Amino acid sequence: MRSKLVAALALCVSSTIAGAQQITSPTAEYLASTTLFSIPGQEFSSLNTLTSGSLTLTFNIFGGKRIVPSSWLTWSSAPESERPAGANMDVLFFGDATKVSMQLSRPVSIFGFEAESNQLSEQNFNAYFYNGDVQVGSFSRTVNGNAGARLFAFQGGIDRVEFNGTDKFAAAFFRYGDVSVPEPSSVLLTVSGLAGLAFVRRRRRA
Repeated sequence: MRSKLVAALALCVSSTIAGAQQITSPTAEYLASTTLFSIPGQEFSSLNTLTSGSLTLTFNIFGGKRIVPSSWLTWSSAPESERPAGANMDVLFFGDATKVSMQLSRPVSIFGFEAESNQLSEQNFNAYFYNGDVQVGSFSRTVNGNAGARLFAFQGGIDRVEFNGTDKFAAAFFRYGDVSVPEPSSVLLTVSGLAGLAFVRRRRRA
């Protein structure tokens, strides 16, 4: 009985982890299931928060608004980016920083953004997705500053992203899927409850 319960607990945890997955292309399904954070203000304005409805995205450092192609030279286009070919678009340039922390005001089911390096060459970037203190996933991509922006998106309970790379960068097209997801503490409470049930049953059998 105990071995069966342990197996059930393992299945519960692994299925939660298995439900998370990376998204590397802005497909029609991804765009339809997410909402875009707009980047407000004038060109060169500085900001560290974006708002969409009741959801707020906060950066640990300020980013400066730039516009492609006037104050930020290049960006990708479909299928690597949601930017229509040749269209103007807003980005956030994080100055001399090579890393940034992004905090959502509540967990969401999907969160993603596109990023492009400052140098017109290939650079490596890493994205780590969290729900509370629990890392739900991570992945790395090579990004080219010469019209080589790439999407970093993840599906799973997410309220924070740690992003870093080998170069300065700009980011754009911040998107979220606003579906209710459990906090990590809820999963832990469920596991603890099942473990407690096993202990009680074991004592009764004894």
